[in-house]
Amino acid sequence: NGNWIVQRDTSGDIASKPPVQVWLASLASLPFGRAHWFTLAIPSVLGVTMTALVAAWFAARVMPKDTRAPLFAGLLVAISMMGAKQVALVRTDALLGGVVALTAALAWGASRGKTNWVFFWIAGAIGALTKGPVGPLVASFGLVSRPWRTGEKQSKPILTHADGVALFIAITGGWVLLAYLDAGQPFIDKVIGKELVGHATASGKGDPPLVGFYKSPWYFLWFYAPASPLALVCLFRMWKAADERTRAVVRFLGWWMLGGLALFSLSPHQRADLLTPIWAPCGALAGCLVAHWVSEWSRRAVWGAVFAAMVLTFTAVHVHRHMVVADDKHIVRARMIEELGERLRSYHSLDRLRAYNSHSYLEYVLGRMTIRLTDEQARTWWLSKLPMTVNATWWENSEREPESVHVADSIEDGQFRIDVVHYRG
Repeated sequence: NGNWIVQRDTSGDIASKPPVQVWLASLASLPFGRAHWFTLAIPSVLGVTMTALVAAWFAARVMPKDTRAPLFAGLLVAISMMGAKQVALVRTDALLGGVVALTAALAWGASRGKTNWVFFWIAGAIGALTKGPVGPLVASFGLVSRPWRTGEKQSKPILTHADGVALFIAITGGWVLLAYLDAGQPFIDKVIGKELVGHATASGKGDPPLVGFYKSPWYFLWFYAPASPLALVCLFRMWKAADERTRAVVRFLGWWMLGGLALFSLSPHQRADLLTPIWAPCGALAGCLVAHWVSEWSRRAVWGAVFAAMVLTFTAVHVHRHMVVADDKHIVRARMIEELGERLRSYHSLDRLRAYNSHSYLEYVLGRMTIRLTDEQARTWWLSKLPMTVNATWWENSEREPESVHVADSIEDGQFRIDVVHYRG
């Protein structure tokens, strides 16, 4: 809808997240003229893919002579249930995890004298514009292990860091400035105040930091299994590896994973999805342990195990989505809204149909993004005898006479109802 700097939701409120996820999804949708599920999911797919590739890349540095390690590292990320969930939900967390993984890989390379620190700061800026400063912060935790001690050569840290920091500020600060010029103080209040500061100081229920400190470790072990427990076992076994280079990369991954987990445990805002920035080191370490276990297997046996794991995972996802939760009320309502949207597209001129207080998903199904009518606008629209979609309780609980309301279409599941209505006059 042309709002490239500051996005808004269907209520007209400023979007709470920075714009990179929306930019990528919008660019993917442009050739089709509207957003589709697969174009909206492209950033999430990209994030999971980046995470898997970086996990494989690090595993290859832990075990450079064993091709099984990167294979299993990438596999444990790519075909996990968390990966399927991230793609299905189309959240920013999958993309953030991929960008953080790339940023950490660039940090490793720069600390070892392989790349320039400028690239680390540029990737960090992209992470900050994906979901805030937590991205580059988590990506830098691996540097606590001081990997440059075993690097082959050293870059010029003062010069390159100065250049990188300048670019970081220019990229992130440039967007903040443009967003402020576009939306004014409401942008600061929503994105900086409510989202960034608010989530750092209290949960959605008002809980302060440390109240739910145990949740993130539990989420990590449960939702990122089987990679998460395997990663911890590998870290314990290889922390004091005899080879200096192997020890350096293992400790880098360990500090990255455990440091990030500690940070998320301190936060009052706790969700399993938020742990994607430590997904790559988890997959890399777990892949190395699995590779060690199957070191005596033949190539045919390894690829057979990989194929079996893929089949089992995709089967589990299909069964869960289409059988276990098929009757979940949210999924049922989504199907109902899709059916209503298809009917409306067939017999309504959409430019004459507006939403007042109905479900936002209906706007997506209709292939558009309109701001919901305010109370005053709804009264004007109503008296103009033009159709609008409403929550049925709106007009049922209002002072309008039932005979003045024409219900052109409706969906209902007992607890949820949307009507398409207009004023008879």
